[in-house]
Amino acid sequence: MLKLRPGWPLILLVLAALTVIPVASATLSPMSFGFPTMINSLQSTGFNQGSSTAYDLENANFSPFGSASCFGFPTLSQSGVQGVATNQVEFSQNTQFQAMSYPSVGVGTNDYLSGFNIPGFGNLL
Repeated sequence: MLKLRPGWPLILLVLAALTVIPVASATLSPMSFGFPTMINSLQSTGFNQGSSTAYDLENANFSPFGSASCFGFPTLSQSGVQGVATNQVEFSQNTQFQAMSYPSVGVGTNDYLSGFNIPGFGNLL
């Protein structure tokens, strides 16, 4: 009969357990975390120039009896000329800068086909 030393049954039990118990493993997905930032910068300059000229010519004649003066009533004539010239120049310059950043967490290998949202963390994929 086979005689075993006192420590062998324990060693054999450990070896048998190692062959039956599966090895622990995990498939990990890549994860990314960051703060995407969107920046909008705008600058515009405007220059306008305009000029205008206006004239008003008036002429009025009044005679109570036609074009000739008769019976001592005179013929009244009045004429007036008004002229206005204006020039206008406008210049404007606008500068605008906007930047927005938010926390984003990405889990998985495909960031565009599937995913779910967690408030405050952008799109979790």
